[in-house]
Amino acid sequence: MGKLTRNLSIFFDGLDEVSIHDVDRTISSIKYLINRASTVSVIVSSRLNSPNLTFLYREIYPEIYKIDSIDQRVIDQYFSQRGVESKTKIYEKIKSDVRFLLKEIEDIFSVSLFWETIEFVDNSTTKIDLISQTSEQLISNYRKLATINLPEVKTTSIEEILKDV
Repeated sequence: MGKLTRNLSIFFDGLDEVSIHDVDRTISSIKYLINRASTVSVIVSSRLNSPNLTFLYREIYPEIYKIDSIDQRVIDQYFSQRGVESKTKIYEKIKSDVRFLLKEIEDIFSVSLFWETIEFVDNSTTKIDLISQTSEQLISNYRKLATINLPEVKTTSIEEILKDV
């Protein structure tokens, strides 16, 4: 009986999230996977402005595909398909007043933040405000927070991390 071979397609999501200290090792691993006989393809995703792409392009000459940013039509669809009438009503009421914010929302993560904080959104809200509001909600709703010695500096650090995400 012949040798069993597997043809693998590998998807690596988030090269932009890899620490600068780990990017060389990560790219070496990607190159290793590309060169394996069992690998059919390797797909790597990243935000376009990631410095990690510079490191990748030095080692690998990939075919590049770009995914379009989310537009208001997708945001409209997201709200209607979620089926929460109260949030949809708020969105419909304010969407003409928050055009600048809607243009800042370019990915599904941002749409989700917008959804979660819609009750607090007004015409002065920015994408950074969505991140800040969401992180405050996460921190204030965390059950064990009262038992953790978490100074304000930590809260600010967490918000900074969430902004980078």
